[in-house]
Amino acid sequence: MDCVVVTYNSAADLRGFADCKPMLDAFERVIVVDNGSTDDSIEIAREAGFDIIQRDTNDGYAAAANVGIRAATGPFVALLNPDIRVDDSTLFDHLESHFDDARVAVAAPALVLPDGSLQDSARSVPRPHELAWRRWAQAEHGMIRSDRPTNVPWVVGACLVIRRTAFNAVNGFDPSYPLYFEDVDFCVRLGEAGWSTVFDPTIAALHFHRGDSRRSLFGPSTRRHARSAARFYYQHPRYILGLSA
Repeated sequence: MDCVVVTYNSAADLRGFADCKPMLDAFERVIVVDNGSTDDSIEIAREAGFDIIQRDTNDGYAAAANVGIRAATGPFVALLNPDIRVDDSTLFDHLESHFDDARVAVAAPALVLPDGSLQDSARSVPRPHELAWRRWAQAEHGMIRSDRPTNVPWVVGACLVIRRTAFNAVNGFDPSYPLYFEDVDFCVRLGEAGWSTVFDPTIAALHFHRGDSRRSLFGPSTRRHARSAARFYYQHPRYILGLSA
């Protein structure tokens, strides 16, 4: 299985990724898609022996992920943030086993934060007022809790294994989401096309998640998140009222 990592000034995270032997042992190739970094991301990727796709512009995570996934080979591809770590390379073999079900398009593990808490990485699709409450109250609204693998509406795009035929069927991620909601939209469109997304809480990866969009109520990340949310509800209006079917 190949792995795709999207970077933008991600030198510190990518260095840790390159030093994580179980992570490297899990993949035949690591493909770094760089969105015009000005730090040492490219040099670190080159020293680690990763395949590198250099892009001149930072036009968003979705567009870069599409480029990397289309450059990968094999029926399944992992899409990882550079701040993901694992201590067991077989985690991705475990995720791949879910694709024995021909309906499964995406499989994702639980994500554990550095403080040992569980990230709310599998969620229901929020209605606008629920999204606003999540931000204002800093609440984990819509988190799906399970002790066994289960189909979910969507999973955070930090650590995924994706079936290539499903990715192609929906034409990948929508690049009109430069940041935030690209993972929600991707899973929703897969569901509309008859595919499923599996969350497997029996295995976990470590996620050095910073939650930039929730740090400030009025910062640039929050504004980008709001614009992406508005685009999502415009494209999927039934979720405004919670009409998921």
